[in-house]
Amino acid sequence: MWFGIFFTFVLLETFIVLVLLLGILRTRRQATAVFPSTESGSGLSVVIPFRNEAERILPLLHSINAAHLPTDLEFIFVDDRSDDRTFSVIGSVLTTPFQLLKNTGPVGKKGAIQTGVRGAMYPNILTLDADVSFGADYFIEISTRTGPDMVILPVAMKQSGVLTFPGAVEFSFLQFAGLGFAALNYPVLCSGANLLFRRSLFLQVDPLREDYAIVSGDDVFLLKKFKERKAQIMIDASRALSVETRTPETLTALIAQRRRWLSKSWAMNPAFTIVGAGVFVLSQVCGVALIGGLFSSWLYLVPLLIKVKTELVADYFVVRKSLLIRLPLVIFYQALAPVFTLLLLLPIRDKRWYSPSGESTLLSEEKKGNRTTL
Repeated sequence: MWFGIFFTFVLLETFIVLVLLLGILRTRRQATAVFPSTESGSGLSVVIPFRNEAERILPLLHSINAAHLPTDLEFIFVDDRSDDRTFSVIGSVLTTPFQLLKNTGPVGKKGAIQTGVRGAMYPNILTLDADVSFGADYFIEISTRTGPDMVILPVAMKQSGVLTFPGAVEFSFLQFAGLGFAALNYPVLCSGANLLFRRSLFLQVDPLREDYAIVSGDDVFLLKKFKERKAQIMIDASRALSVETRTPETLTALIAQRRRWLSKSWAMNPAFTIVGAGVFVLSQVCGVALIGGLFSSWLYLVPLLIKVKTELVADYFVVRKSLLIRLPLVIFYQALAPVFTLLLLLPIRDKRWYSPSGESTLLSEEKKGNRTTL
């Protein structure tokens, strides 16, 4: 009986992945042509919020220095109250002209993006995280995708160490699901690490947002407001448009990051969070059960191989690394994922965002009225 249940679940998971994959491939073929412009004006403002990123920003700076840049492009770095040497690193390494703004909006990444968008001179905004890297033709390709109100772009995550690899594999699954649902005209996930949108529409919906008190979610809450305005939202999963980021350095920081993501998902769409988390946990339980079933019958190897192959396809489509390299990670993920999920229940907080009293440092600074300008 259990064999049949697990096999049925694996087939259902495979079917869902195939549907999402076909949607992404169809959308990518449509995106090979230049997107039609829906608004007069061209040019791209790249907004990069940062807070204490001196140890992680070098890959971004080196990528910008090596990139081919279109004519109408500007870089805006927005400092959200850093107390390290991030600015001096930017000034000493970056060879391209840039602006530095101090966050004058609500404290946190959302306020930093708001400051950057308001200070931008071009009608199209691209937000990047301060620790990403990309290829030399990235900005040239981005400049041809500025027609829709929002374009959800791919992000790959690389593990920073052995203990953080489950986070990297899990992120590739989330990215695949986000791109797939958006391709089926039901966008629910996006990443501010690589997001393109219209400045004018951002300025229209920003006064209506009520999520600035939530630490995370600069991306999905903006997506929610764009959806409410019936905005034209597209995806482009082209490899040339992908950026790569890294997991947090430690397992503790990775767990804290995932808990923030869960909180923002719950605040945006509780029903989708419950269903998505339920399916995700069931998939993990199924993987462990199939591995355990091998000790009683070799037949469990069949659904296990199907499951691994299906998830390897989803992982590869986002990460685009050698299958031989990713295969062991996906296999080990089957056994370790439930442990990683259980760790999310531990009372771990990211010290970067929380004060010793347990209150978000972002909210604490907001109450103090901490505002600085350049």
